[in-house]
This record gives sequence, structure tokens and C-alpha cells, in this order.
Amino acid sequence: MRGDILVGGWHSVAMALKRNPHLCKEIWLLPTDNKSSFIEREAVIATAGLRPQFVERKTLTKIYDGDDHHGVVLKRALPNLTSLKEFLNHLGDKKRKNPLILVLDRIQDPGNFGACLRVAACAGADAVIYPNNNSAQITSTVAQAASGALDVLKLVRVPNVANALRELSKVGVWLIGSAEEGDRCLYDVDFSLPSAIIVGNEGSGIRELTRNLCDSVVSLPSGGILSSLNVSNAATVLIYEALRQRISESEMS
Repeated sequence: MRGDILVGGWHSVAMALKRNPHLCKEIWLLPTDNKSSFIEREAVIATAGLRPQFVERKTLTKIYDGDDHHGVVLKRALPNLTSLKEFLNHLGDKKRKNPLILVLDRIQDPGNFGACLRVAACAGADAVIYPNNNSAQITSTVAQAASGALDVLKLVRVPNVANALRELSKVGVWLIGSAEEGDRCLYDVDFSLPSAIIVGNEGSGIRELTRNLCDSVVSLPSGGILSSLNVSNAATVLIYEALRQRISESEMS
């Protein structure tokens, strides 16, 4: 089901206005005395064909249903999703020899979901794959945590994560799961190969079926009493280790 969401904060709003202006519908701002800042923002807003509506802070907070809007709120349509078939065709492009994919296996907290999208976008991941059911979906809360990632990433929503992993494996993508009791340390895995990093539910982790499909299941080293990280933090460690290895390999070639 498609609908509209509200996005707060200029970074996320500007990303939507610049990359997907056709999805943007209304925008509200607080009045400002900073003329140079407003002129710059007005130009971006105008390119999307919108007229800014100036409102008081209490009104903006009411529209956004919260006060963490940072002075601007955008009403927009949900981002366009990419089908698994379309994404697999994308992987067949010779320019995409070495994809990096993040798979979210039943991440249910919207803040975690959005944070995972943000780190995937920052690291230059090719896509984030997530399921239709038993998972957070795209909402205003997710958009807030994603901080612009909705308009950068290929978002691939699938009926069945296990089937999606099988399809990725068929085209040569290595499946690397993450679990507290993983049998390898993440630093012992070669992420420079075409890779899909899979992180699981906040409470139960990746499912047994998902784990059985993985080529490797890695754990993060722990040096303290607490043995595990929040799922979005774990995804950050994993995907940036992949990025580090890829940068190192690129510099050596």
C-alpha cells in the first residue's frame, strides 16, 4: 500500500527535493532572518515546483507530530521500490562487477531500520533488501533515521528473504550472515568479493533458514562484559569493514 509520509530536517528534505521532486507534495518552514540561507533553500524548493508555507513553530510541531523537525517539514510520497528481478538485471551490468548489498532479516524497530538504511547509503551499498512482512516498512520515523537515504538507495522489498538470498547466490553473490555465535570473525572474511551482508531481528537475530543459506556466518569481536551490539551498530561495523577492504584492494591495484 502506498501513501504519503512526512520528512523533517533540511538534509533529508533537500535530498528528496533534488533527487525525487515528483514525489514531493507540500513543504512547511519556520520564518527565518537568515536571508542567504533562505534564498538557497528557496531555489531548491522552487526546482521541485513547490511553494513554501511559513508557519509558527507550534504549528510545524503539530504537523510533524514532534519537535525534531529542525524547522522544515516535507510531505512526500513513499520512495519508489526496485523489484528483485530488476535489481538482479542491474547486477548483470558489467559496470557492477562487485556489488555490496545489505539484507535486513526482520528488523522491526523503525529507528534501527532507518539507521541501517543510512549506513548502507553512506557506505555506497548497491541496495538494501528487506521483507514484506514481519519487518519495519517505510514511515516518517524511518525517514527521520535514514537522513536522506530513501532517495539514494535501491530499496528492494521481497516476499521471501530466503528466496531472495538463493537468487543472489545464483548470480555469484557471497552471503555473509551476522550472529553473536558466528563461526568466523568478520576480519577473517573477504568482503572484497560480491557480498550480501545479512543482519537479523533485534531479539532473535537471523533465522535458522537464513543462516543455513549463508556462505559464512561472522561474529563481531567483543572486549567487554556486553557481548553484542545494537543491530544498526553491528551493520555499521560490518559494512564499513567491507568498504575498508574494498578501498584497500582498489589502492593496491
